Amino acid sequence: MYLSAIICCVVITTCIEARGTPPKISIPQGNNWPKPLMYIRTGQNRTFSCAATGSAPLKYEWRFNGEKLNAREKEARFDPNTGSLFIGVYFNEQLNGDYQCIVSNEYGTSMTPYLRIAATVANAFPGGDGTFPDSVEAYRSNYLKMDCINVPKSVPAWTFNWQRGKMVSNTLSDTNPVNVGERMIIDPNGSLHFLWVEMSDNGYIYVCETKNEIILMDVRNSHTMKLNVQSGTERDRPPELKYSSDVTVMAEDTAELTCIFTYYSSRGEKLDITWTFNNKEVGIGSTLRLPHIKVPDQNQNSEGEYVCEANLGLLHPVRGKVNLKITAPPDFIRNKAPALTSVPVG
Repeated sequence: MYLSAIICCVVITTCIEARGTPPKISIPQGNNWPKPLMYIRTGQNRTFSCAATGSAPLKYEWRFNGEKLNAREKEARFDPNTGSLFIGVYFNEQLNGDYQCIVSNEYGTSMTPYLRIAATVANAFPGGDGTFPDSVEAYRSNYLKMDCINVPKSVPAWTFNWQRGKMVSNTLSDTNPVNVGERMIIDPNGSLHFLWVEMSDNGYIYVCETKNEIILMDVRNSHTMKLNVQSGTERDRPPELKYSSDVTVMAEDTAELTCIFTYYSSRGEKLDITWTFNNKEVGIGSTLRLPHIKVPDQNQNSEGEYVCEANLGLLHPVRGKVNLKITAPPDFIRNKAPALTSVPVG
């Protein structure tokens, strides 16, 4: 009897020691990518590391949009032994998408959250010498909109600014940035809005410029406009909504919601713009910035309808609406049990 107990004890101990450990992601740290979206510049090599602890041997695999990544030496490939994902110099838009590292051994499977990878693009404006600007007429105190036309493709999206200067010997010279603020606003599509025109705007050549913030590339449009301001009778105008547009933003990015109201007050009254969401005030000004937007959950939800309201003196307020939609890679359920759990050998 005593001998049987010893044998039983030995058998149980052997079984416990023979148990294996399923993989646990150690890189990226905390199994969380520093950024959910990464841009790859043209001709740039890049390596994304993925590593795990657990019983050997560990097998690594990267998936692209849910399917095993097919190795392309100069575009994208992974090392099944080390877990590294290599982005080559010929990475292109066809490989933009959601990437995920999968680690497995005999005892289980673990995986990273999805990482969205995108190739940068920054095309030039169509050609043109810009020596013959379009003529634009406007009356003092009236509203005016100048469009930035023929905007080329950019990934990530362009940021816009406008310059104005004088034409000297068929060349645009002495340019300075347009003073964006109370009276002039640039919308997300690049259009320049004069909430009201002044005589000081007269005679200048206006041109839009674009910038890719990742490539750090500035591109000037070849299309220019000369503004001719006429001195008509100044007329007070109540607020009128001229721009608002729904916004779609990726989780963890910054959402910018814009409402542009034109008006004119000969008495110099200032326009007040307030933003509300779910009947609570959340900001002021033409543009509402919401940094680090999160995927809606049971504790918070920034998605939905935002209301911008313009007030000028005792006039009736004017409102606009902007709907915010939040996108994200496919859901990653953290702390979910692995596909296989630790089991005794044999």
